[in-house]
Amino acid sequence: MIRREYMAWLIGVVVAAILIVGSAGVVPPPPNTQQASLSPSAAHVLGTAPDGRDMLLLCVTAMIRAAGESLWATTLTVVIGLAIGMIAATFAGRPADKVQGVIAKLLDCAGPFLLAACLASVAPRINSWKLAVFLALVAWPNVSTVVRSEALAISRMAYVEAARAVGVKPLRLALNHVLPAMLDRLAPLCFGLFGGFVALYGALGFIGVGVTEQGLGFMLFDAQSFIRSVPWYWMSCFGAFLSLLLFSAGMIWMFKKLHAQFVSADLERNRL
Repeated sequence: MIRREYMAWLIGVVVAAILIVGSAGVVPPPPNTQQASLSPSAAHVLGTAPDGRDMLLLCVTAMIRAAGESLWATTLTVVIGLAIGMIAATFAGRPADKVQGVIAKLLDCAGPFLLAACLASVAPRINSWKLAVFLALVAWPNVSTVVRSEALAISRMAYVEAARAVGVKPLRLALNHVLPAMLDRLAPLCFGLFGGFVALYGALGFIGVGVTEQGLGFMLFDAQSFIRSVPWYWMSCFGAFLSLLLFSAGMIWMFKKLHAQFVSADLERNRL
């Protein structure tokens, strides 16, 4: 039977999987040179792009794809960071923990943007979904650092030490006691990563990293050439990109509020 603490996360994972799979199949509208650079009207609410594509459909498909790519990168980063953080906490102070600490600090110093930009010189046309795998492999310290510190703090609590004393195995201890206690801390981190990856994908697309023609970053770069002749092109792309960032910020704010409620409820429960 699934523990109650995991139910919300299970629903979230299912929804994320549906969005990731669905966004992978999203195709932008085809070019139509006969309707190139039309101003906003009832037929085309946001006008059309210089290649004739409807800007509303173009922005919606780009936003869906950006959300799917960012969710995919976020999911991989959380899984990798969670695994490394739990292992580091289990072997705290030992060589395995020290090695991962050094690697994490090096990756933090370099930063995912610089490493991804360097990747462009080796694989300039890397697929966006493969790029997400690379980003997760260099961004996991954001998660592992939090997981390690939380796991160490939780493992010192009386009920965890009692479970360890009666012979509960490490894996069961982690799944039944340590992991559920840190889920409310991970939720704001996940949405913070999502917002960061939206911005990161946009920045990478703007400088031409990866297969970018369907990305908001490339669309913003392309719109610079038409900012005077087709101003609604740039405004629509910028508006779509800003909407995704605002959505991310809203989700972060909401989960911070939920986190505060979780903490206050725990304090009240302990007081009673």
